Amino acid sequence: METPEEKSANLRRLLLIAVVIMAGGTVTIALSLMNVLPANPAMIFGGVVVTLTLLFCCYSMLSVGSVVARLPQYNKMEREFEEGKALFDNGEYREALEVFEKLLGPKKDHKRALYYAARCHEHLSTWDVVKQYSQLYLRLQPRDREVWLMLANAHKRLFEYEEAEEATRRASELESTVRQ
Repeated sequence: METPEEKSANLRRLLLIAVVIMAGGTVTIALSLMNVLPANPAMIFGGVVVTLTLLFCCYSMLSVGSVVARLPQYNKMEREFEEGKALFDNGEYREALEVFEKLLGPKKDHKRALYYAARCHEHLSTWDVVKQYSQLYLRLQPRDREVWLMLANAHKRLFEYEEAEEATRRASELESTVRQ
């Protein structure tokens, strides 16, 4: 699976190739218009357009193919999430937490798993982890008032009153923007 950095590098390479093709086509057209090359400028232009079209179509198909190849993995993750959510809804927080933390993986970037893992830790009173997961979640979803309040509560439980005040202030700001 490609990382975002690899995708970005591949797109930059594609754009560089496209620029080279366009520049080469432009030079070739200019040379044919000056009668240096015995070629039809319209044919050269058409060739450049077709080449660029094929290039971008192939890139698009590869991108779609990589997403389609991961669909079974997403389906499995979604089933596991639903299992964890059912455990959470039944009050089985330790068991649900195992599922959510497995879904988090090393990057800890699965928003819903982060949210519910933080909620599990809240029920288990492990406030340092509630704080950590809430902060990770808020990097992905900064306008979630409920999580700001959960973070404020975790800070209070850890006797971090200034941080709790700041999180409460952020939650209040979000509440006031909702009312307007």
